[in-house]
Amino acid sequence: MERFRTALVNADLKTLENLTSDKLSYGHSNGLVENKKQFIEAFSNGTSKFTALTFTSQEVLEEDEVFVVRNIWNCKTHNKGAPPDEFNLAVLSIWKKNKSNEIILLARQAIKLK
Repeated sequence: MERFRTALVNADLKTLENLTSDKLSYGHSNGLVENKKQFIEAFSNGTSKFTALTFTSQEVLEEDEVFVVRNIWNCKTHNKGAPPDEFNLAVLSIWKKNKSNEIILLARQAIKLK
């Protein structure tokens, strides 16, 4: 999770590519769902930009080679064409081991907390 958090903040495209499944389903709190190509592209062109990000209240459930992670994301963003923003998300993510025995993100869904 720390590698993923750091890659999001640094817009580290190579690490984001390596940590995500080719079948990625990345759901945002506004209802937008991106595939892997769209997710990576959003960080490449600045559509998505975290200026700070912390994860709290993390719970992990492991079942065979699948990991269900629930946590709170404390976000500061400055997305392309938008003013800086600060908000909290409740996030559910599904991670799995790939053929190389690396753990990668398969799916993520977020809701904005009030």
